[in-house]
Amino acid sequence: MQDKFGRWDKIYVTAVEPILVMVLFAFHVWLAFFFFRIDIAPVAILSILSCMVYIIGAFFKGENKTQNVMFMVFCEIGVFSLMSTIILSFRSGFFLYALPLPLSSFIELTDKKRRKFMCIAISIAMFLMIPLAFICAPLVVEYRVRMEPYDYMFLVGNFVIIVASYVTNVYVYMQRTEKQATETKYKSEHDTLTGLYNRSFLSQHVRAAVRRGRLKGSLIMFDIDNFKRINDEYGHDVGDIALKKVSEMAQSLIREDDILVRWGGEEFVIYIAGMTLDKAAAKAEEIRTLISITPYHEEKRLTISLGVTAFAPGENFETAMKRADQNLYIAKETGKNKVVKN
Repeated sequence: MQDKFGRWDKIYVTAVEPILVMVLFAFHVWLAFFFFRIDIAPVAILSILSCMVYIIGAFFKGENKTQNVMFMVFCEIGVFSLMSTIILSFRSGFFLYALPLPLSSFIELTDKKRRKFMCIAISIAMFLMIPLAFICAPLVVEYRVRMEPYDYMFLVGNFVIIVASYVTNVYVYMQRTEKQATETKYKSEHDTLTGLYNRSFLSQHVRAAVRRGRLKGSLIMFDIDNFKRINDEYGHDVGDIALKKVSEMAQSLIREDDILVRWGGEEFVIYIAGMTLDKAAAKAEEIRTLISITPYHEEKRLTISLGVTAFAPGENFETAMKRADQNLYIAKETGKNKVVKN
């Protein structure tokens, strides 16, 4: 669902500005003709000025073009909503266009100052609409009389448009918020370079397993032999390639429910639930063999050393990890490129 929304959101972000500008431009062209036809020149002129604003926006350039155009669009909608309501009264429903602007600006604008400006400006405009619509009534009474046969049509039409705008804004906001929460959670649980789980995730998983009384199985702890030399001789870019390749190969040999973690630097840990020590050691040997015979970059090969242990009944995670680390240390000190179990 998140991937689907991610693709949809990219399309939305790319298309919303040009489509919105074209739709609003066409709408104001129609309004200009309509209000000229019923002899309400001030609103027709307002619509022409709005069209000019959108034409100017079409010539905006630069990486902030979309943000600048959207800010301009929101300002135009606010001004048109205020002025048309003062001229035609609230009965035609043009005041409704100002209502979703704070929410729309919060969703679409990234600049905090512009968001704040829109919220303050629209709040002031909404408060000014009411007294100004009554104060100016004697000056525009003839326009309101001419508009009266069309008031209900515009009120309903504008209401439908605003409801659709609100629904779209709320949906986009909810989906983006959910997507951001998912991405934040993913980043907090995964290693940036390899995409593997990190120590934090494993700690959370283990605590949950302890609460359920299901902390059983084996641990494999391994690291890349002579990794510092790889970085020194070939550079950190090649070192990163080595880390990714080792991650991919180890991941390819474990079960879907097993947890492979980048523990830190060139160290990795695999938590294998429900597997005996001997089977875990055999799996570790399988991983060691694959990595030792597979080039990781331009025919370069590397080796790993592994320490394997199994959880004793009632044993906590820290104790088992310490034993796996000791086994790894023994493997490193006794020649490397081997599996030590205990």
